[in-house]
Amino acid sequence: MYVATAEEDSQENHHWKLNFDGASNAVGNGIGAVLVSPNGDHYPFTSKLDFNCTNNMAEYEACIIGIRAAKERTIKILEEFDSITFRYLPRDENQMADALATLASMIQVNKSKDMKPIQISIYETPTPCYNIEEEENDDHPWYQDILRYIKNREYPGHATESDKRTLRRLAIDYVLD
Repeated sequence: MYVATAEEDSQENHHWKLNFDGASNAVGNGIGAVLVSPNGDHYPFTSKLDFNCTNNMAEYEACIIGIRAAKERTIKILEEFDSITFRYLPRDENQMADALATLASMIQVNKSKDMKPIQISIYETPTPCYNIEEEENDDHPWYQDILRYIKNREYPGHATESDKRTLRRLAIDYVLD
């Protein structure tokens, strides 16, 4: 799993950071860790813990998964790694690790199937708009009812109250330009 603009080498002689969090609740236990590269790219990792543990145990497991991830990436300098210091980060500064730990603690995992990683993307521009020509070969294009509702606030003649509600809900996602 990753959130990154571009993956780079381990950037020897540059300091990486490690944020981590554990979650232990009535539903289960989970951990999350985020490696932060020198240029600010975030590489999150998460795991569900399939054993009973305290919240402190989950925190240590989260730290361990982060250190293992750093080692696998051959990161040479992990900030304060030579003299490890644990600092409390407020939740708003540790949102990614907290969310990963909570997600992992709450999902039900089928042990017999491989769990695929979650990929998080960041979009910096909206999805492009495409022009829909009013003339189509089909007499009843898929958007006909939505277009009529947006233009004239008219419903199809056969529409039930449920159909009208659905049409209004669908029309919210469209703009007539």
